[in-house]
Amino acid sequence: MGKKEKKSKFSLEITPEERYQLRPIHLVADGAIAQGNLALGKLVPVLIVDTTSRPDIVDVMRAHTVQPSGDVTARWANPDGFEKEPDCLIHLILHFIRPINTYAIIKFSKKQGGLVDQILRVKLVYLQAGAPGDRLANTLEDHKILVEIRNNDFDGTWERMLFDTVFHEFRMRGLDKKQSTSAARDAISKGRQLGDIRMGRRDQKKSEE
Repeated sequence: MGKKEKKSKFSLEITPEERYQLRPIHLVADGAIAQGNLALGKLVPVLIVDTTSRPDIVDVMRAHTVQPSGDVTARWANPDGFEKEPDCLIHLILHFIRPINTYAIIKFSKKQGGLVDQILRVKLVYLQAGAPGDRLANTLEDHKILVEIRNNDFDGTWERMLFDTVFHEFRMRGLDKKQSTSAARDAISKGRQLGDIRMGRRDQKKSEE
């Protein structure tokens, strides 16, 4: 048997004064927006993050437009420098380069595999500043930035991570291995069919999960 694949980790080059950037930003809500002229009309996830203690991220969002920008890079990893929480599936690490040089680390739990999968499939995500209690339905007009997410050869690793996560959920519900395998494949397939719903150019749909 081959060697067990190591979990993806990533070291950030920051000063001791900037170590607060290592603390993952809490995801207070998520939703999706579909427009005919974006991502071929597929649903693009919206992440509303708690920026109450990160005014730098608020300033970054105000400075960017709603179009994909070359001033931010993104990667999927579990960054070194802090203990990963047991329910954490993966982190999305955003490095804003201009006009403010800062990092935003967004944690996704094991229950949010479908959300991560949709981001990877459309390679885009909307980011919106918020506070606990915010929801997409009541903040539709708030400023959002659109970030391009390049997978950087993460697709193969993600396929295994997603299947293992969903498989484990069904095992925890009491299904045997064969049943869990079938149920996991079916759940992933149905989730992707929903995410592939396309809107016409004249149509626009906003939904909240």
